[in-house]
Amino acid sequence: MFSRLMLILVVGSIGIGRVASQATVVDAGQSPTSVLADSIFNAAAGGNQDAWRAAVSEIQILASTAPTEAKLPALLGALYLRLEERDSARATLERATRMDTTLAAAYFALGRVHLELRDKPDDAIKQFEAAIRADSTYADAHAQLGLAYQIKGKRRLARRHSDRAIRYEPRLALPYRILAETYAEDENRAASLIYFKRYLDRNPDDQKTAYTFSLKLLEEEEWEQLFEVTSRLDDTLALPLLATSLIHKGEHEAAQAAFQDYIATLEPE
Repeated sequence: MFSRLMLILVVGSIGIGRVASQATVVDAGQSPTSVLADSIFNAAAGGNQDAWRAAVSEIQILASTAPTEAKLPALLGALYLRLEERDSARATLERATRMDTTLAAAYFALGRVHLELRDKPDDAIKQFEAAIRADSTYADAHAQLGLAYQIKGKRRLARRHSDRAIRYEPRLALPYRILAETYAEDENRAASLIYFKRYLDRNPDDQKTAYTFSLKLLEEEEWEQLFEVTSRLDDTLALPLLATSLIHKGEHEAAQAAFQDYIATLEPE
């Protein structure tokens, strides 16, 4: 295991004051450089573009001192993906996968580059499949592969990988949305409603999907569920749906109030 002193020397050589936190996480499988790069990435992950660009600069310095460590270009590529710098992300992640063909996270990020920044689902599918070959239990890769297949119109494959994503990580929201949408496309309304609800349980802030789900509940006359969903929506377009659910619950005064709130949002002619 690398010593605390070795890690302090690495940190000090590039002038970054993160010594204490790095010193506690070094293990036999990682070099001090990789540990420090991980810490830089994780510290920036929840920040804004300025934080991501600063992290890019810091990890680039580290990468120049450790040109054989594939994890560093993989982290850089993930940051370029966040910054939506398509060409830099693609080139950096391709270099990472050439350096280490078992680096599942690099294939996963490269797949997202193809899917989100290049609109190339076929290329994305190849990379997500490579990520899964490297790590068969990679739930996010299964979910993104399911999304790519959904975009291609291959609903059975989309559902297959969404099911696997849920098996490995049931807290993920995306695979439930894929299942809901693909079952809706196959006119299996019962299954679609089940998965829409499970998706919204995991991602209640997705107002657009919640509104779409509300329309389906209206069609199915599922008044209690319609009330449950629309009462949580901020979009004023949901107010007539909320009012409708209240009418069927026998709460006419509350329904009238919801209609009046909606009318108040309309611009006068």
